[in-house]
Amino acid sequence: MSEQERFRSVVRGALERADAAFAELSDDDRRAVPTEDADFTTAFDRSLTDRFEQFFADQSARYAVLTEEQTDAATVDADYLAIVDEVDGTANLAHGVGELPFGPVVAVCDDPDPTFGDVAAMGYLVLPTGDLYEAYRGEGAFLTRGWAADGDDRRTRLETTGRTSADGTPPNVLVDQYMLAERPELASVLWRLGYPGDYRSLGHHSALVARGAYDVAVSGDYCHLHEGKRATAEELAGAFRLVREAGGTVTDWNGDSLRTQRIGFADGKPHDVVVAASEALASDVAGRLSNVPTSGGRR
Repeated sequence: MSEQERFRSVVRGALERADAAFAELSDDDRRAVPTEDADFTTAFDRSLTDRFEQFFADQSARYAVLTEEQTDAATVDADYLAIVDEVDGTANLAHGVGELPFGPVVAVCDDPDPTFGDVAAMGYLVLPTGDLYEAYRGEGAFLTRGWAADGDDRRTRLETTGRTSADGTPPNVLVDQYMLAERPELASVLWRLGYPGDYRSLGHHSALVARGAYDVAVSGDYCHLHEGKRATAEELAGAFRLVREAGGTVTDWNGDSLRTQRIGFADGKPHDVVVAASEALASDVAGRLSNVPTSGGRR
């Protein structure tokens, strides 16, 4: 049985739960609520935690579940590990920032303490549009526009641009300003690299690279908000599989692939990443980052 046959109904079923909850969303559900670690969440995020946990508990296979709101899970007897970001782009949801995207990212791993290479399947649902991104290890990445909105299942296979730094045209660059706030000198280099953008969502940035709309996205663990904030693995796990299956690559700032690196979500492992359309472009951007002098950051 292929990865797609094994996990497609699981990935889509989980995201259908989120879409059903979104249809019931109220203004109170959107309100930002401070958490103990100085971050914030919403009632909608918390309601999705319960829905996702119940969904995976109902599956015939045994799933351990880690989410942004619930980072403890018993994995010893589990067949698979689901890593879930209830809402990637919570700030966009809570503050109603224009038309910026937000939605859940689900990644299914076939190891209880997975590396990024152990992510077998993923799905990302853009709640405002109903667009579904999904990817299966060794079988490709796909976009179904309006999947949740109108039930259309005519999906398109995704491919990155395959750009290299030698193309001569400045790349379209997505800069996660929120997570790079403590490294202004680094953010400045990235803004000068090409044509910049920021949709305030690492999951969506990765989706845009996967479909060839952007060439590179950069994020890191340098948030002004608080020490515990991470360039979080709950969306990065799925993003890695999506971009890899579309022909791109995800590396750390040293230019090393994330494939063999532990995700480490449960213990808050930070990840400084380059999401790129090609290995050559990832290597070039990582080289630029490694040559930026640190001034005032934690590292």
